Amino acid sequence: MLQVFVTDKSQACDLVRLHGATHWISLLDHDDKHPSMPCHVKRLLLNCDDQMQVTDPHAPTHAQVQQILDFTRNLADAIIVVNCFAGISRSTATALAILVQHHGSIDRAIDLLRADRPQAMPNPVISQFADDILGLNGKLFAAADKMARTRTLDIINGDDDLWP
Repeated sequence: MLQVFVTDKSQACDLVRLHGATHWISLLDHDDKHPSMPCHVKRLLLNCDDQMQVTDPHAPTHAQVQQILDFTRNLADAIIVVNCFAGISRSTATALAILVQHHGSIDRAIDLLRADRPQAMPNPVISQFADDILGLNGKLFAAADKMARTRTLDIINGDDDLWP
């Protein structure tokens, strides 16, 4: 059974070891270095900033999202760790796309993502490209946008118990 875990850059190596990950996807800023891993884990290293518009400098690209979905397409019994700098936006959008690709259900993917990373605020650029690639006619993008807006409102209203 496919499992996907999301974390930030500082915890990525530990989470890979803890879960015995078979695959690791890192999405870090355009000028950031990726953490090294001494063991044999299949890795996909991508550099892109956490931008909100496709036209923003160093925003994730369609080709990068295609690489992610190609990298995970044929995995059935994999344990995947996905990280970005904070483990909130790029990595959660990536995890959501992978989960939808494998489960075929946006609702199931959201439930799995929220269980692992309740502070998820999926990046809209990655979500839009994944939606396009998976042929979901805006449904994945809308669900990811709703997750991010709900999280933002929780933070604004002081209903967020995930951060001190």
